[in-house]
Amino acid sequence: MTDKDTIEILYEDNHLIAINKKPGDLAQSDASEEDPLQDTIMAFLKERDKKPGNVYLGTLHRLDKPVSGVVVFAKTSKAAARMSEIIRSREALKVYIAVTEKGSFGKDNQPERFSDALVREGDRTFTKAGKPDAFLDIITLPSSERKIQAIRLISGKKHQIRAQLTSRGCPIIGDRRYGSKISLPEDAIALHCLCMGFIHPVKKEPVHIVAPLPEYMECGSLDAEKIISMFEENNKA
Repeated sequence: MTDKDTIEILYEDNHLIAINKKPGDLAQSDASEEDPLQDTIMAFLKERDKKPGNVYLGTLHRLDKPVSGVVVFAKTSKAAARMSEIIRSREALKVYIAVTEKGSFGKDNQPERFSDALVREGDRTFTKAGKPDAFLDIITLPSSERKIQAIRLISGKKHQIRAQLTSRGCPIIGDRRYGSKISLPEDAIALHCLCMGFIHPVKKEPVHIVAPLPEYMECGSLDAEKIISMFEENNKA
């Protein structure tokens, strides 16, 4: 679990702060009694910046508890409103890396599109027949041993990547809830938000925030910028 002394800041200005979330951290409060990452960051900013009053911190998106990687928070209500619209309108680039037990997707640097209808049942998400409402692009990266998947998340449904991969017989390593037979430390799963890219809501400049991959994913040295560029170029086509 992250405390205020071990927060890994990836990006910060007067409007936004981005953190490399650890597996096991809650991005935002839920029904449990665990302290969310949002509260930890607020306490950190209040202490570091010697703020006498309340600290504003808006949660813009979530990562599932066992998932690691980029989480962006807004430090002002204006930035929160504008960033929320950017994310809602799918103008933000969200790139993930997953390691699966099997499965090869896409070819010749052209990602494959997953389009599914999803339904939530209990604590799991499933694909179902019907009009698709969940979309992602995926390509398997070259690897001598592991099935490393690069994913551009287009929609943002709960457990979307986990459910869509499982429905194709390719659970994410460590994701025992969705059928993996392998466990990872800290109840992590091998799913990591590698990058978020967007036009800054206030400065109107392009921003790319990249989070280093955790060692337990054993992906070796990946060229993050090359992966991001591949999805950006494909999106323009």
